[in-house]
Amino acid sequence: MHLLPIAVVSALLAVVLWWGVNSTSDIEQDIALRANAVIEKVSPEAKVEVDGRDVRVFGETESDELRDRTGDFVSDVQGVRASRNELRVAALTEVEPTPPPPPPEPEVIDNGFNFNATYDSEKLAMSGIVDTVAAANMLKSMPERLPPGLAFENEVETGSDVLIFSPEKLETGIATLTQLKRGDLKIDDEVFSLSGIADNQTRIDQIRKQIATSKSILEPLEVVINVEVDPNQRLSAECKAQFGTAMENNVVHYVTAQHRIRDQYLENLNYIANTAVKCDAHVLIEGHADEVGKENYNQGLSVRRATTAREFLIEKGVPESRIEAFGYGEFRPVASNETPEGKAKNRRVEIHIQHISE
Repeated sequence: MHLLPIAVVSALLAVVLWWGVNSTSDIEQDIALRANAVIEKVSPEAKVEVDGRDVRVFGETESDELRDRTGDFVSDVQGVRASRNELRVAALTEVEPTPPPPPPEPEVIDNGFNFNATYDSEKLAMSGIVDTVAAANMLKSMPERLPPGLAFENEVETGSDVLIFSPEKLETGIATLTQLKRGDLKIDDEVFSLSGIADNQTRIDQIRKQIATSKSILEPLEVVINVEVDPNQRLSAECKAQFGTAMENNVVHYVTAQHRIRDQYLENLNYIANTAVKCDAHVLIEGHADEVGKENYNQGLSVRRATTAREFLIEKGVPESRIEAFGYGEFRPVASNETPEGKAKNRRVEIHIQHISE
């Protein structure tokens, strides 16, 4: 009959004992956290040991003043009943001050637009970094826009900062560069630069017209043109004079969608033919079109215009082996296609007498 009360009392004692043990553990953890937070600010090398509410501080500190201050701070921690300060003052050693490390070099990241091309009548080499896939694709299409047989080297990548109208800027650059005998083109965030050698002054004038037509596209870049006539010409004074006269009237203009040579240009073409035969020159014929109609149609139309002019010169005695004729479609405008007058100037054939160089 007395077993039940005994069991109840035993259970209650076990609960009280368990609560006491866990309560003491919680108190020790709380005091340890508070004490460590204090000494971290004063003596980071010091350590604490907690037994119930009693705290022992040990380890090393830098001076007597810090030793005493650390002990006082730990004594004042809430919940601490007694503290024992066993901190030792570390022996001082002379240490050479370590100079601060030099500041890291700033990382230079250049994502600027930077396109370069070289041309020598046989090869067009392109390199650099451009902004968009559209710009890169335009450059990849160059073999379709220039005479067959021209070698191409394309090492252009994408990923630069954006340059407004970049495909149009690149197109203008390649269209002018490939009219030179040899030259270099550079387009970056600030400058559009073209330099090199041309066969004649007329070619230089045509290039300048094309660049002037593209002025709004090339803005805000600074345009630098440094092109001169080939100085290494084996040409008599008489032929040089005839070449100059021939090149004053070397352009034939056409009616929209037509490739027939109009009578008003026959006298000029006869003079060009006679000059080429007399001076044993090479002739380059380039056909062009305005932007009316589809691009493929205009390409074919420009070829027909160039071919008709070539056939005329052959009839007048210029050896077929010394004439080259190509069509460039809409690729090389010399005037704006926004006006009827500009379109009329772009519907043309240019005939260039190529000087023989050493």
